[in-house]
Amino acid sequence: MITKVGDTLDKGAEVKVEGSLGEGVEVPNISVLTGKEGANLVSKVGLNPIVVEEYSDEVEAGNIISYTAGGQTIPKGADVTITVSKGPEN
Repeated sequence: MITKVGDTLDKGAEVKVEGSLGEGVEVPNISVLTGKEGANLVSKVGLNPIVVEEYSDEVEAGNIISYTAGGQTIPKGADVTITVSKGPEN
């Protein structure tokens, strides 16, 4: 039985609620880009890039170490954290 807002149900009736997070956006693969290029692409598809930097002995300064939600579909406007290398700490 399909009900609508305002309908009255019997006490103890099972209720299933379905919702939507809005339009979904697939997080692009930015793993081979610089931090700036990755942030620009993430922004271009309608997501909010959050860039953080950390030292890395393995990843050249300015390049992306990691990012959240890669390949997943997330709500438009959601944050994607991009970790960018500062190079070795010396």
